[in-house]
Amino acid sequence: MNNGTTLEADYLVIAASHPLPALHAPLRALVPSGQSHIAGLIANPYQAGALKQLIEETGTDSSVLIIGAGLTSADMVAGLSQHGHSGKITVLSRHGLRSRPNLRLKAGEPKPPRLFGDFINPPEISATQLLRKIRKTIREAAQQSVPWQSVIDALRDQGSEIWHTLPLSERQRIVRHLRTYWDAHRFRLATQTDDVLEQRSQADTLNFLSAHVTGARHAEDDKGFVITYRPRGGSETIEQHFDAIIITTGPAHGDIIGQCPPLAMLHQDGLIEMDPTGLGLHTSRSEEVSETMRAISKDGTITDNLFIAGPLARGTFGELMGAPEVARYTQALAEVIRQAAQ
Repeated sequence: MNNGTTLEADYLVIAASHPLPALHAPLRALVPSGQSHIAGLIANPYQAGALKQLIEETGTDSSVLIIGAGLTSADMVAGLSQHGHSGKITVLSRHGLRSRPNLRLKAGEPKPPRLFGDFINPPEISATQLLRKIRKTIREAAQQSVPWQSVIDALRDQGSEIWHTLPLSERQRIVRHLRTYWDAHRFRLATQTDDVLEQRSQADTLNFLSAHVTGARHAEDDKGFVITYRPRGGSETIEQHFDAIIITTGPAHGDIIGQCPPLAMLHQDGLIEMDPTGLGLHTSRSEEVSETMRAISKDGTITDNLFIAGPLARGTFGELMGAPEVARYTQALAEVIRQAAQ
């Protein structure tokens, strides 16, 4: 421990949460080594008081670039509006996709089924086949006046078994090519937040941009930033000035070991490694209680008394981001440890 004490345990459960977002290479030039704060730049959107400080530094009419278009991005737009911001906001991401809203029901409208679709019987064994089945199921749902949200929720509910059936190469294809689309439909906006985004879009103070950032520097007058980006599908780059930048690219899952000193030490000792999909830590899965939910070491062996809990195990177990899935996994893990201790 950092206070010099030592704890001994028969079993160790790694339940670290999500790592902080990481500055992509072109943006690192904005933060000199050893400097923790740059006026007008929010590198950690989860930091308390960050938006209030940004408004104080750049004003309510400032032009803001938000990099990343997920739920945190939407929360930042809503938060800026709550702080009286009325300037232009540009949300930039590689695909230009914004999170989809939760289902809206009109007064007196019957509530649709929570889940629609069976993706396990029979299971699909390729990313392409799974995508086709999802699209087909959404069409079938629409014919029965069932919203697409019910199909996505069924996917989420069956996610662990779906993921387990897919070969590693197909899981990697999904992470590489389809994850952005899944995130946009899986992590949905609250209706209140969606209303704010719609209002800002209609007022022409919010736009979404599909592009890749290729460069960044401080403006010559040291007021704001100059960002160079290449629009998706284009070959030419564009330079644009922004008064403020907010990073909302999500947790840097690929750097979970580097950001957590205890994990770094376990990795140095060869006891843990990253999952081949890049989602968390390499974790075992088996019908045998003595061989499941445990860390897989660098040499490919299972560490009997080292367990992985929560989202860090999703490379093996699939959907493990929401509270219901984490609760089910935790309950199963507790039973595994109980049996191991007998």
